[in-house]
Amino acid sequence: MGVGGRAQHLFHPGECRGQGVNEVYSYLGPLVKRKNAGEDMAIVIAGCVAQQEGEELLRRVPEIDMVMGPQYANRLGDLLEGVFNGNQ
Repeated sequence: MGVGGRAQHLFHPGECRGQGVNEVYSYLGPLVKRKNAGEDMAIVIAGCVAQQEGEELLRRVPEIDMVMGPQYANRLGDLLEGVFNGNQ
């Protein structure tokens, strides 16, 4: 269990282009189904794909709770608290 008693799913693809972007969408499919079925979770995409594709990710998959570039990794706990308080 994660912050605030909610499950957290953090995905950080290893590649910034091409296959990395495809990996993100493949990873999200099952999580979105679980979240839409009522599972209490936070979906976070981190790293360079999030930094480069953030707005597009949020537009295509509104179930994502947060996208964050690598520069924010040291603030993950605070950022998750914000997500659990309703921020995106």
